[in-house]
Amino acid sequence: MDAPRTERQKALAQLRGDLGDTPTSRLNPVDDYLRGKSATSVVTARSVLRKVAALIDKDPDEVAWHKLTAASYGAIFSLLPKSLSAAGINNYHSVLRGIAKEAAANEQLSSTDLSRILKYPRRRVSKEGSGRAVKPAQIEQLVRTCRESEGPAGIRDVALLSLLFTAGPRRTELVNIDIKHIDEHALTISIIGKGDKPGKLRITRAVYALIRDWLAVSGIVSGPVFTRVARGGNVLQGQRLTPQGVYDIVSRRALQAGWVNEQGLRLPLSPHDFRRGFITYLRDCGEDIETVREMARHASADTTRRYIRDQEDRYRDAAEKFDLKL
Repeated sequence: MDAPRTERQKALAQLRGDLGDTPTSRLNPVDDYLRGKSATSVVTARSVLRKVAALIDKDPDEVAWHKLTAASYGAIFSLLPKSLSAAGINNYHSVLRGIAKEAAANEQLSSTDLSRILKYPRRRVSKEGSGRAVKPAQIEQLVRTCRESEGPAGIRDVALLSLLFTAGPRRTELVNIDIKHIDEHALTISIIGKGDKPGKLRITRAVYALIRDWLAVSGIVSGPVFTRVARGGNVLQGQRLTPQGVYDIVSRRALQAGWVNEQGLRLPLSPHDFRRGFITYLRDCGEDIETVREMARHASADTTRRYIRDQEDRYRDAAEKFDLKL
């Protein structure tokens, strides 16, 4: 539940008073903040700005971001949904603090306001992280669900979901795949990963065949591999799926597959759960942590370990190998 109505009204009034004016003709701190950021960071930042602007019924380019005071900063966080994860809240902190620093550097924000903004505590994120690891049996169930769908969308989603699980791409990496990035002989897909670092996804012959099936049905011969499909099965060639579009596909297919928990409640599923499943499955198959780290394109093995689910069960199985007759 959001903040109580009276508190919400007060927070909205604060935001409208500070950010609701016509944007300044002077240097926009958002432009400075985004300059030099990776493609992934820009997508995250623009998503945050869009959601903050929506609180006062504006588009991001209609907001006077240079007037982000400490009071309006606090108002924003009082209006965020209580269900938002710690990592999600910290995304807001990172983006808005970055903009505040740029505004202060441009002498658009006082040092006092900046100091107060930087003192707002970030949320502590569990080292184990959140989310679940999709399992092979669940992928098979989702693929069956897609194949029961009529038209090109089902064929596209079989290829998309299979690639998510067997190669572990991030959403932004997946949607930016073009046909020219696929090497049929090496069975690799060239991508630009986190921090704008080039990398390669390694795919199986079976997954390549699924991608080829989608390309044949869609008639796509160049440009983005994963595109939108309109109602009636009309493939919109050249109209690249967005990261949000990938999220919507995953959520819809999970709902169609009838995924529920013991209480009968629908289980949420995100594209990143496939990446967790990819990493966990490699470890379950006996791959060493360094190989898994390289496959996942993580800078640190510690990051890779945080993705591995069911670790307690793994520890228990390891301990039980000491089957000594004492």
